[in-house]
Amino acid sequence: MDDITPSTQMDEATPESTQQTDAKANERKRLRPNSGTDDGRGKRLFGVLMGTLNRNKKEAELPKSEAERKREDLEKRLREKLEAEKLRLREEVEKEQAVKAKALAEKREAETQQRNTQAAAALSKHAKNTAHFVKTVTEPPILFLPAGKPNERIRKILEDQLKAVEVPAAAVDAIETEHAQTPHKPDEHESASNTEEKVVTSDSEVQETAPITAA
Repeated sequence: MDDITPSTQMDEATPESTQQTDAKANERKRLRPNSGTDDGRGKRLFGVLMGTLNRNKKEAELPKSEAERKREDLEKRLREKLEAEKLRLREEVEKEQAVKAKALAEKREAETQQRNTQAAAALSKHAKNTAHFVKTVTEPPILFLPAGKPNERIRKILEDQLKAVEVPAAAVDAIETEHAQTPHKPDEHESASNTEEKVVTSDSEVQETAPITAA
């Protein structure tokens, strides 16, 4: 009985010991780096990379083909043509803006001269109408005519006043005639509302500058 029991216990313990031993061996094998395989894969990848770089370098050093040269020349001509077109358009825009600015300045100057002429004409007309009356030296002057037939002194005053306004009135009449014969060309870039507003403003200025003619 004593000899059989230890043998049976050893037979029963053998599988467990074998499993533990295999597990430890597998663990050690898993933990041990596979340096040989990794080194070989790394060398292969490095070789492929160096081969690609060398091939690209050789291709870059090769002379360009005729098709590539023609393509580059065509692209260069297209870029130059595009830049020239941009420059031409820019110059045309600047030239057009300069022409418009000059035309607008001339139009404004003509309108200013016309308003000044109209104001001068209104003042001349007023002076011509009031030249038939005797004026007081006080401000504002009072216009009057003596009752009855004017004496020599009154006639001399009236004659001098009429002579004083004859030359300015004739000059203003000539300017007005010239402006009336010159056709006015409205600015196409201005709206109709602005044109009407300017006309109304000019008319109101003339009405304000023209005094009431004495009866």
